[in-house]
Amino acid sequence: DGGSGETAPPQSADRSEEDDAQMSLTDAVERLERMMIEQALRATGGVQAQAAKRLRITERKLQTRIKKYKIKPSQYSSEE
Repeated sequence: DGGSGETAPPQSADRSEEDDAQMSLTDAVERLERMMIEQALRATGGVQAQAAKRLRITERKLQTRIKKYKIKPSQYSSEE
C-alpha cells in the first residue's frame, strides 16, 4: 500500500477543482437536471409532452421541474 489509490476527477474547462469541491451533490444534480430539461425543450421546440418523453419522465414531473427552475418553455418554441 504505497498510495491512496485516489485520482483526481477530470476538470471541465469552465470550472476549477476548488469550485467542484464546494458544490454540494444537490446543487450538482439540480444543475444537470436543469441543463437536460433545457436541452430537451430546445430539441422539441418547446413541446413539453415530447420533452418529457425524451427525458423519460411524466409530463407532470417535467412541469414541476420547469416551475422549480423558472424555465420558460415558450422561449424554446419554434413559433415566433
